[in-house]
Amino acid sequence: YVYTVKAVNIAGESGASNEARATTDAIVGIEQVVSIGNISNMTSTYLPFETSYTDSYSQQIYTKDEIESSGVMAGGTITKITFKQKTNTVATRKLKVYMQNVSTASFGTDKAWVNVTDVTKVFDGNVELLGTGDLVITLTSPLVYTGQNLLISVYDYTGSGTSSTEFYTYGVNNRSIRFHNYNATIDPSSMSSVWGTRDGVNNVIDITFVMPIIKFTGNDGDWNNANNWSTGTVPNDNSNVAIESDLIITDDITVRTFTIEDGGS
Repeated sequence: YVYTVKAVNIAGESGASNEARATTDAIVGIEQVVSIGNISNMTSTYLPFETSYTDSYSQQIYTKDEIESSGVMAGGTITKITFKQKTNTVATRKLKVYMQNVSTASFGTDKAWVNVTDVTKVFDGNVELLGTGDLVITLTSPLVYTGQNLLISVYDYTGSGTSSTEFYTYGVNNRSIRFHNYNATIDPSSMSSVWGTRDGVNNVIDITFVMPIIKFTGNDGDWNNANNWSTGTVPNDNSNVAIESDLIITDDITVRTFTIEDGGS
């Protein structure tokens, strides 16, 4: 299908827009990558994990403002995280990754861990360090973002060490805490008695979201009627919109993406 868009109001009707092509594919969501932190000379061998130890554990808080500065909003689903590796370590590591929406903004002491459970575990398995470049972890249990700060906890339980690995970091204020050990397991669900080390950096990270599609399914054609939308809310500038029934637009609108599905006009 090919369509054009016109604005109609009391002053009259605008000219038609350029032609655009509509897809009839079912849309589950739109992928959006949020990049937090800039690559510079700042690195850490301890975050997100320490490869020279048999076991290591870290927690990092990424703020709501950092996440939503790229237009991501509550309701998006996190499917991947990507850390930026500097040194050329090649190794296989066993990781457990936990993620939570939290109100916690920083770690107040060196024992201010946030306890995690299997409910918040989003990945458990092997990852491959391939030298310099990206370490991409695809979540086996994606997390729905609720519009709070985001806590990312990484437990390396490989059980053997190799050379240290540097990952790129950026400066923060008490938003990361870490602990490492030789030949002793770590229990992420019971850390309140463990003295960790707070760092002034977080990992540079890419967080991949799948943002939901807000579908227009109403019968009266009114864009501004919240009842016409699948979420019960009128879309905003950052919304991904799909039209499934007849729609009349009488004012200028701005959305992130706009798709007309089969049956919409």
